[in-house]
Order: sequence, then C-alpha cells, then structure tokens
Amino acid sequence: MTPVSGSPQSDKTRKLRAQFDKVRHTNIGRRIGVPVLLDVGGQDVGKSATITGITDVPFPSASGPCTRHAAEISSGWAPTLQIPLSVIPDPDSPEIPLRVKQVLAKYNGMQDLLQLPALQEDFQEALDLNKPNPLGSKFTMHILRIEVYGPTEPELTMVDLPGLMQGRRKNESDPDPELIRALARRYIRNPRAIVLAVLAADHDLQNQSVGALLQELKADNRTLAIITRPDRATEAEIRGLKEAASALDFGYGWHIVRNTSTDDPAHQNHQQMEKDFFSQTKWAGFRHDFLGTTALVTRLGSLLHEKLLADKPHLIAAAQEERDRLQQDLD
Repeated sequence: MTPVSGSPQSDKTRKLRAQFDKVRHTNIGRRIGVPVLLDVGGQDVGKSATITGITDVPFPSASGPCTRHAAEISSGWAPTLQIPLSVIPDPDSPEIPLRVKQVLAKYNGMQDLLQLPALQEDFQEALDLNKPNPLGSKFTMHILRIEVYGPTEPELTMVDLPGLMQGRRKNESDPDPELIRALARRYIRNPRAIVLAVLAADHDLQNQSVGALLQELKADNRTLAIITRPDRATEAEIRGLKEAASALDFGYGWHIVRNTSTDDPAHQNHQQMEKDFFSQTKWAGFRHDFLGTTALVTRLGSLLHEKLLADKPHLIAAAQEERDRLQQDLD
C-alpha cells in the first residue's frame, strides 16, 4: 500500500500511528477508536477507483453497483508479509455462512493483493449477492476485513463502502437503500473517522446523496470532498467547479482527481496521465495542491497526522483508566 503521509512517510507519523495500531483491537482501542479513512459516496462515482489510486490496492471498479459489502483494509509493519482475512459479522445475523468460511480459507495465506478482486467476487458469490433476486437484498452487513502486514507497509486503515442509492428502486419494498445507509451511518458516526466524500464532477455537487447524510450526522467538519470524473464535466461545469466545491463547506475542503480503473491501459501510467490532464489550460485557475492523486496522498497524510496528534491525549487518558481498572480488579 502507498504510505498516506507524503513521500516518503514521515518517521513521526509512522511512530505515532504505530502507537495507535498497538491498541487497535484492545479494550482501549475499542473504547476510543482509532483514526480511519472512510470512503463514502453515491453509486458509480468512482469510490473504489479512488481508494485504488490512494493505496495501490486493486479494489474492483466498474459501472453500476460493484461494491456490495463494506471492506476494511488495515496495514502495518511486520518483518514478513502476512495477509490475514476475517469477517466482522452482521450484528443482527452474526452466524457466518459455511461458504464464506470456505472462501476465507481459500484465500488466507495469499502473498499479494492482486487476488483481491477475485476474493471479493467469491465473497459476494458465497453470500448469493451476485444472483438475480428481486425480493432479496443484493447487499450485506457482513464486513470483509483484510489486514496487510509487511516490512514496507504503512500504518493505515481504510474502509470502502457500497455506493449510496438516491432512493428506492422500482421495487418499493427493496431493502437495499436503507441497508446501505445504515452501514454508512455506522462508520460515519465514528468521531475519529476522516470522511472522504466522493462526488462526481459532472453532477450537481450539492444534490448528491452523501451530502444529506453527512449533514444528518453532523460530520461535515471532518469531511474532505473528493471530486471525481472531471474528464466528463463540460467546460461550463469546470468553470463553476471551484465555487461549487467551496460551497460544500466541508471541514477539510475539497480535492479533484482523475481516476482510471485497474483494467484500463492508462492505469499503468496513472500519475503521468493525471499530470497531463491537469496541466491543461482549463485548470490554470485551480490550486495545484488540490489536483491529482499524488497531491491527495500528501494532504491525507497531513490530515491523518493532525488527527493522530489530536487523539493522543484520549489514548493516554484511556490507558490510564484501563490501568486503574485492572489494578482495582487485582486488589
């Protein structure tokens, strides 16, 4: 995965993040939470392609609803490469199906993330999410968790969520729109989540589904708008894009990226492609540090570092409380 703290990842951020990773799954970690990057937006706006651009992890991306479950991917340092897999079960249906367990057994021990698209496809197949089923859900509250540890891995957690639907589909009894929103709410409510609100440049930024949800949960102040598909925007839309993006009034501002899918030949030279694209005269009035994936990685690194510094006192206080509780149990 790409270090999200500039290039290279700063030693201070690495050490600070490592402190939080040590308590991620302890009682302290569960109590205070640790910072995560949360990818949320409507369907077919390039969410998964955005995460792939940030991390180099090949999340499946295609038109239509490609992501049918939440995927958590965490990375950290280890002397050798390890990629353990697990499922965080649906709280309302905690039994993990046997076919899902078989998929995890099949892919546990994989040596790289190039198998991730196949893993996610098999995971969805095991839950019958890929079959036509007009009366049942095409999405799940089971969460696929992928951990990547190795000698060069950054300390980072990102979450890719299914795309929000604007409303009910033709079948008014369809449970999927609210199921997806419930899953998004669960993550957005985490006060230590940095929300990456992915919006399409060729649509009205104010009226895309994620905006209302962020306002409902009062998460605007810890949100960065990532505007995708600038290549599909008209000249008039581009001229008004800066003003429209600023009007969103998100706490972390906005950023524009030009994504490619992993099966696009241009993906191999994505950095140069973006550089050429944003060097066009129509982007001359935009801040260069607000354009492109390389600049986005640097901005996210700074945001993550600031978040870690702000959360460190909470970690210290929670550790003290946990120590006092353990001492009382011993006494």
